[in-house]
Amino acid sequence: MTKLQEKTQIKEAIEEYCRIKGISRNELALQIGVSSATLSNMCNDKWNSIDDKMWKKVWHFVRPESTHKIFHTHNLKTAMGMAEKARKHKLMLGLIGDTGMGKTVALKAIARNENTFYLYFDNQRPKQFFYQLGKLLGYDFEGSLYDMIGRACDALNVLEEPLLMIDEAGKLNDVMLMHLHVLRDRTMHNCAIMLAGMPYFKLNLENKAKKQKIGISEFYRRINIWHELEALNRSEIDFICEQNGIPKSETKDFYQHKRFGDLSNAILLYNTINE
Repeated sequence: MTKLQEKTQIKEAIEEYCRIKGISRNELALQIGVSSATLSNMCNDKWNSIDDKMWKKVWHFVRPESTHKIFHTHNLKTAMGMAEKARKHKLMLGLIGDTGMGKTVALKAIARNENTFYLYFDNQRPKQFFYQLGKLLGYDFEGSLYDMIGRACDALNVLEEPLLMIDEAGKLNDVMLMHLHVLRDRTMHNCAIMLAGMPYFKLNLENKAKKQKIGISEFYRRINIWHELEALNRSEIDFICEQNGIPKSETKDFYQHKRFGDLSNAILLYNTINE
């Protein structure tokens, strides 16, 4: 990301991201983990002191997701509809689907909206999780876990129709579920939550609830709606192949790939071989 054209593109992406999300450059800098001066220099064409690694870091965060080619899929439209329903009715939803079904793509597309917060759960400890959530909410705060959860609840309760989305929710351990239980109870009249994970996420909760694991039944009951993503149909596969330059005569060879991730890999391999 060293060319003038690329830097201009990043500058425009910063401004567009702030506009869509309804946040300031200072808030964006906190989310990315760079200084506010860095973003200010990027947006004011003061580029001489900014190295390539910094440009790449910012671009990775603000670049538009490449989701326009799959906006017509049933799964993406359903996920977006669920998100809006959750906002309106302050629901906690469970979105499940096998690997490659498009959960993360859908959540990242939804996350481009104002007051929408996407967190990828990667086995963080509770304090790490709530510190990251705080940065997304626009503040930098470390304290006791109790205080960090309280600060997050206070921030979510003053926003207009906020939506918190947690990806890889199937990895949430029982301790994290109990902390999210508290977060849900303290924000349920103002904040929607969407939990996305593999089908075993729901299955594990059901099994633990049957075994009377402490707190699990109560948490499971708070998930108002579950939805499982469906396999791609042939018309969707035709559309995605067409958008990626696959000749119509060869589209049928891709019908076996019912998951978006598998289809994307097959298209990439085809285009790589035939370039």
